[in-house]
Amino acid sequence: MKTTLCYLVASILLAGTASAQTGWNAVENSSGIVAASESIIDATQFTATGGDVCLQINQALKNLPSSGGTVDARGLTGTLTCKSNPWNGYSGTSIVLLGAATYQTNTTWTIPNKSKLVGVGRGDSGSDNTSIEWTGTASINTPLIAMGTASASFGVSVSDLTVDCNASANLIGIQNEYSQELSEVNNVAIVNCPVYGLDVEGTGSQNSGPYTNIVVNVSSITNCSSMIPVKYADSGKRGINGLTITANDCSTSPNEVPLAGVEVNADGGYLGDTISNVHCENVTSCVLIGSSSSYKTNAIAVSDVVGCPSAHSCTNVVEIDNASTTTGDVLLTNVRLNSGTTNAISDLISGNTITDAYVGFYAIGHGTNPAVLSTSPNIKTTQLTGHVGTSGADAAGTCTLTSGACPTITFANAYASTPVCTANFTSGSTLGVQAYPSTTQLKITSSATVTSAAVNYICVGNPN
Repeated sequence: MKTTLCYLVASILLAGTASAQTGWNAVENSSGIVAASESIIDATQFTATGGDVCLQINQALKNLPSSGGTVDARGLTGTLTCKSNPWNGYSGTSIVLLGAATYQTNTTWTIPNKSKLVGVGRGDSGSDNTSIEWTGTASINTPLIAMGTASASFGVSVSDLTVDCNASANLIGIQNEYSQELSEVNNVAIVNCPVYGLDVEGTGSQNSGPYTNIVVNVSSITNCSSMIPVKYADSGKRGINGLTITANDCSTSPNEVPLAGVEVNADGGYLGDTISNVHCENVTSCVLIGSSSSYKTNAIAVSDVVGCPSAHSCTNVVEIDNASTTTGDVLLTNVRLNSGTTNAISDLISGNTITDAYVGFYAIGHGTNPAVLSTSPNIKTTQLTGHVGTSGADAAGTCTLTSGACPTITFANAYASTPVCTANFTSGSTLGVQAYPSTTQLKITSSATVTSAAVNYICVGNPN
């Protein structure tokens, strides 16, 4: 009873001294006395000049102490008009809390260094949630939310809300080009963005992430031929975990240049890049790796990806493209078909296409003729030429014997010492066939009187 009375008295006192306490929330101190806290500012106590509710948030931010603090805008509810970036002219450390409201904006929200934007939940149907919705037109590649500024930023995060591009041309949902360590997106729905839903690229975004529990939904764009739901490119980041992409209402699926749900063109670097727990609907390839020659793509791990259902089909669960000569060292684990998916894995580098219902493990190395290892019994065994494992190297194949000799065979990978090789006619006879290996080449001859015959060969030796 005493505490309740203190709150009531304090509320009256604060209301009567608004000029001294504008926007400060009431808190109870260690003595049980209600006092004002300057580190928590209530945005409702400011004026939406010109009907711009984002100016209320901006004024609250500018009233925070120099050490930063929290702006509580949860009291702003309903459908609200925003005509400016809430962080205009503010570069301090801040947390902005949004309530159950739809912010209709025609300008990019740029979140500065060490600042966080937090809603009360992503905009699921029938619930009171936070939504930031674009209105009006936009120039090409305009982000609705931009993480960080051109100068290096850190610790920028977006969570618990919906970003709605409203199918407006040229729009990107959330873009990170400049924010690095401790920057993340979590529990966010991104809907109807015609260019990219989530766009993470550029060296300025290195070490950012992880990006977790994200839904990219296309529900009011019919022609999706120019969009990519998730673009993930450039230097090493901390990956994506928990992603659902639904493009069910598209009459044409997302961008075939090439088409993908998640387009990965990333150099994993010392971090490695992991894409995990992904589900897609109505795309050609759920995860597409190495589709651009403009990037160095390697050290990529993809795990726990399931293909599309029959009602919203796709061709590949995972596709490894051969657009770049640097693509390699890709590891895929727990790749699963669904009823509407044709291939579990399409590897254009090795030429392997796997239609198994489940693939527990698939790995491709690097170089001109990269080794491939998999739990699938249906991969091309010729891809196991070169250095396999740590104890030896194998080379095998078939050549055509003409006029007493096969063309000289050059090994894809040189041996440390001369391997042991044997050869025989495909009919099974070894009579008259001789193999002469070196560390780099194999010559096969025969004393048999034949003008043309097929010869099998195999070599075993130590890797270089």
